[in-house]
Amino acid sequence: MIPTQYAELRRIVEKHQISVFTGFPHSAPAPSDHPESAYYYNAANLFSPHYSRGDVYLKNILVPIGERMLWLDKFPFLWKLQFGQANWTFGTEVPRYYCGKHDFAPSICYELAFAHFMQRANFELPDGNLAKADYHVNVTNDAWFGTSYGPWLHGVMTKYRAIESRVQIYRSANTGISMIVDPMGRVLTSAGLFEITNLHAPLYISPKTPLYHKIYPYPRVFVMLSLALAILSFFFARRHK
Repeated sequence: MIPTQYAELRRIVEKHQISVFTGFPHSAPAPSDHPESAYYYNAANLFSPHYSRGDVYLKNILVPIGERMLWLDKFPFLWKLQFGQANWTFGTEVPRYYCGKHDFAPSICYELAFAHFMQRANFELPDGNLAKADYHVNVTNDAWFGTSYGPWLHGVMTKYRAIESRVQIYRSANTGISMIVDPMGRVLTSAGLFEITNLHAPLYISPKTPLYHKIYPYPRVFVMLSLALAILSFFFARRHK
């Protein structure tokens, strides 16, 4: 974060005695053999009057081409191609943040679309131990979708992720659609596209670990098995003709 922006954010936090979880570009020095002078990240962090600057969350799942060119590790010459992409670096950990008496897990933008990532974020601590987050916060930039179906589709995914983890999700989108969804997938309150407002709703915490958390890796196995059986049936059908 640019120092002047950080100073202004700290001023707002201290003046109004509020906590702010927000996203920003982040960087770290890169070794001399790296194609660029620094590692750049799509990042977020919690800023609070009573909370020292903790671990910065570095986005784990980057949008192909939009946030990072594909196959940079395998084909280094692709670093020279510039189509306006940022070429962010992948983050690897998902920290927990504490606000008041409760903790929350973070995600940025379309990471919300990935059930396996959300299960990891909501149930696993950075040290590998298991502990369910009290709630989840998703910050996203949906401006590039314009008025297409993108913001609505992105918003609908929030309901599924809340149900799968049984956690309340606070979704803040810079151009909408923002919403608060409870652990049952019910939208408690929301803001429309390009609507500027404040959202608030009671926090519902579910201590239960849902069945989905125990079986979420397996659906892909069933899909692969179904595909294999479909191919085999096609092969044997042709042999018997």
